[in-house]
Amino acid sequence: MSLYDEYYSRYPELISCLENARHSGRFAHSFLINAPDPVTRREFPLVLSQIAGCPNSVNGKPCTVCDFCHRIEQGSYPEFQTLSPVGKMYFIRVGDRVNPEPNTLRSFINRFYLTGSVDYPQKIGVIYEADRMNAEAQNALLKTLEEPPKDSTLILCTSNLSMLL
Repeated sequence: MSLYDEYYSRYPELISCLENARHSGRFAHSFLINAPDPVTRREFPLVLSQIAGCPNSVNGKPCTVCDFCHRIEQGSYPEFQTLSPVGKMYFIRVGDRVNPEPNTLRSFINRFYLTGSVDYPQKIGVIYEADRMNAEAQNALLKTLEEPPKDSTLILCTSNLSMLL
């Protein structure tokens, strides 16, 4: 059973709404996933990514068998960017504007704006534990949320909505 099938059996209404949005051309470029379960926060972005970018989608439903769907589920899709909290304080730093260090928000954004390959045009960005960004990092993310790159989907995951601006 694919990850998509598992989540469809658990949340059929939600998945159907997302598929209908993709099919009708109203699929959002960014999503906020609020879930108390850490497994759901790790897995659901993969399902959402398959819905967003499957090139063999029928009526918004991903095929789950194409190269794109397999690579997303296995974590080997080259245009799948992630950012998670790091360090002793377990937070997401904004990073230097000119020369951003790895594992910072600005580094993530810079990679997200790089031109995708012809073989993999769909860009997916996931920020895990987005509530661990401070106000400066959240403000730095606003431009990307408002004006995302073409053919991209940005997913923020959290268990604590009240910490987001």
